[in-house]
Amino acid sequence: YDKNGEEAQIDFNTSINATENEDYFIKIVEKDEQYFYGVVDKEGNELIKSSYGYIEYLYDDYFIAVDQSNKEGIIDVNNNIKLEFKYTLVQKIQNTNLIRTLNSSTTEIYSKDFKKIYTMKNANIETEGTTIKIYNETETKYFDTNGIEINK
Repeated sequence: YDKNGEEAQIDFNTSINATENEDYFIKIVEKDEQYFYGVVDKEGNELIKSSYGYIEYLYDDYFIAVDQSNKEGIIDVNNNIKLEFKYTLVQKIQNTNLIRTLNSSTTEIYSKDFKKIYTMKNANIETEGTTIKIYNETETKYFDTNGIEINK
């Protein structure tokens, strides 16, 4: 039954999961033992068709998604591609406004508005308070949480 006491029609092959943004929900549909992800609004209107291998809320109106070729990218709520589907990993760097992508051994760091800030091979990333340390065997760079380089 729904919140009004009416009998609800439930599709047991579909689940709806909340995100950090109360306006968006991740819709997961199981079909033939595969899962397809999309986005709906709080009224249940489909914003992004359930056709992705995975979707995760990023921030604002943006989502990290995995396409059918198992590559990761970023889309907006209108299904416009913001970062191309070519990465093995896309993630928000914890407690920052920065995005990390990984493709083979190359890490790229993007600003909140998807502008490339820095590229490094075999990079490690550490968050130290309000500073992000990006380093490998030969170089170390520091950035603030908005992607501005800091000299240390």
